Amino acid sequence: MISHPDIKGISDKTFSGFSYSRINHFDYFHSKNIDHKIYDAKINPDESDVKKYQNMLVYSYVTENLKPGSRILEIGNMESPVSKILNSEGYHCWRLGFKFEIPDNRDLDRINIEWILINDKGERVNNFPEEYFDFSFAVSAFVYIPENAKIFKSVLHQFKRLIKPLGNSLFCFLNVFAKDNKIWQNGFMDYLFENTKTANK
Repeated sequence: MISHPDIKGISDKTFSGFSYSRINHFDYFHSKNIDHKIYDAKINPDESDVKKYQNMLVYSYVTENLKPGSRILEIGNMESPVSKILNSEGYHCWRLGFKFEIPDNRDLDRINIEWILINDKGERVNNFPEEYFDFSFAVSAFVYIPENAKIFKSVLHQFKRLIKPLGNSLFCFLNVFAKDNKIWQNGFMDYLFENTKTANK
């Protein structure tokens, strides 16, 4: 994490300051009592992990930019702590999970994707509502996506189909530093930058 001048708030216009995790973001979370709301404890940078940070970031964005009653779609196979808190505060958080069936020959072009939509009551939904959600987010969920252009295209199409035309998404990615000082990240992040309009680069 790196330091950065004081921040005043999180929005589409200021989001470039949140492109990477920064130490002073925790001061911001503390000032809003966000760590206590989600984890019932003060979370400092040296005590945090990637997912705790990302949950607090998502909570900050949602509560500052969306009203209770908004429909929110989480991408991932497990319900995150932030979804539970937002549901308790009047937001309607659904979850879109996925399973990849990889053929024995490992041909990624022939992978089958099963989508699993769970509503805010914990019930599985078979009929996917198009242009239904005001906002979507993911907490390190894309690290599990096989890196293949056909799969990337299919995943992005599914998201766009469910989100309202003017709805925003906040997708958090995990970067891994290798021993040779190179950084690995799932190629889906680069695909999003190349094929969608983003608030940051």
